[in-house]
Amino acid sequence: VISALATGVHRVGHGLALSHDALVATAYAGSRTCVAANPLSNMLLRFVPDLRSHPARAYCGHALPFVVSNDDNALFDTNPPSHDLV
Repeated sequence: VISALATGVHRVGHGLALSHDALVATAYAGSRTCVAANPLSNMLLRFVPDLRSHPARAYCGHALPFVVSNDDNALFDTNPPSHDLV
């Protein structure tokens, strides 16, 4: 994820690895790069064991700008995106 930041990106999809390194999270927060969080997709794909474990809370703790988004909605039938917000 740090190499993506070095290229000057404005948005990072998922960004799950950001929660594993406080220095990287701090660098992202300072860059104002937005992270698209996809909690339901991440859970269904087993990247996180449950929604409570999703790193979005860590994004808040590091003042990372992020949006909650749906992902793979055709595959998982997760329309409307509000299911990700529940």
